[in-house]
Amino acid sequence: MIELLSESPKDIDIYRQIKEKPEFYFELSGDGFSELTNQVRWQKWGQTNFFIEVTTTGRNFNKNVLDGLLTNNIIKTKLEALIPNVNLAEYKMVRKVGLTTKNGFMKADALLVKKMPDGSFDIILIENKLSGTTDYTIRQKEAWRILKTAPHEISVQYRIAGDGFEFFKDQKIVINPNRCIKINDHGSSTLNSITSGDINVIDFTPY
Repeated sequence: MIELLSESPKDIDIYRQIKEKPEFYFELSGDGFSELTNQVRWQKWGQTNFFIEVTTTGRNFNKNVLDGLLTNNIIKTKLEALIPNVNLAEYKMVRKVGLTTKNGFMKADALLVKKMPDGSFDIILIENKLSGTTDYTIRQKEAWRILKTAPHEISVQYRIAGDGFEFFKDQKIVINPNRCIKINDHGSSTLNSITSGDINVIDFTPY
């Protein structure tokens, strides 16, 4: 792996994204990666036991955030401050939701869903990053381009069901940009170092 990075230093960004998002290596064969001279080797690396081991920290951080999302005081307080008039206790969580993009799909770490009196749904998207400097994946950027434009609709890749709601394969759901939240840490899988400054609405402007 050191040899791979020394041949192409920019690939450190790819390594960082794979480390945090194990499913990201599936994207390496898709559109947008033709400029990566080592994409085939990255795919192979992504399937090794070493790959499984080095992604542990990122997976644990994601799990810890989602497990504590509705109970951790710092996270809960900041989320409710970012989204006025929201009571997170009224929302149901579904994890790892595939959302269809232009050239594939991204997996949202979680959706918080509340069924409204008129039958519509208020949905909050949660994206976790182990580090605040880690870039979004190609497919995530495609999703942000879709969601930034009215009517802010995106299709679910597969059927998902939660307590009191169900979305079918290819069903379009509305996720407003001000309800897309990024939570990041500083390289640790615990929540001890998270501050309110690490929880923000995703900035769609660059996309």
